[in-house]
Amino acid sequence: MSRSYYYLISSLPLLRWANPPSMSSDEFLAQCEGQVPADVLADLRDVSLIPRAELAPSDAETRWVEWDGYIRNQLVHTRAAHLRQEAAHMLRDEPGAFPTDRKELDEILPSDDPLERERALDHMRWRRLEGMESGHPFDRDRLVIYRLKLLLLEKWARFDGDTGSRNLADLVDVGLRQASERRITTE
Repeated sequence: MSRSYYYLISSLPLLRWANPPSMSSDEFLAQCEGQVPADVLADLRDVSLIPRAELAPSDAETRWVEWDGYIRNQLVHTRAAHLRQEAAHMLRDEPGAFPTDRKELDEILPSDDPLERERALDHMRWRRLEGMESGHPFDRDRLVIYRLKLLLLEKWARFDGDTGSRNLADLVDVGLRQASERRITTE
């Protein structure tokens, strides 16, 4: 029988897609300290948007890694086809197929705007996590799902237009400087 975390989960703030989280992942982990066993806390710390190489300790994370692996493989196929390269050596093991998601991916992946494509993919990920919450109201898997959702929201909260514009301007300056240093003049 799995352990339940009624008080902890019911006290967590509601997370909504495209809204900045009202708590950080670190604050979430601090709130979990003392309320979950040490091994569960360690597993929650290891949860990441980048799938683990080793076997995930929770059912929710295992299902997430399988699904996200499928999504990442579809990205590989799309990019490889665009570059006219072979994709086989870049694919991850894919224990499951998710044909119902294929149609949505076919609409998202051709987008010319990388930021909008990433936003659409992460929104798809968000909806997948919301679907995974069913059947896990107060258990360890719900904590894993909450952490993944927090990580998605934090990813988007870090995007800042002014910082992005400064970074782009800096990259352009570096590129122009490198180009001028390598310019060969003929006189």
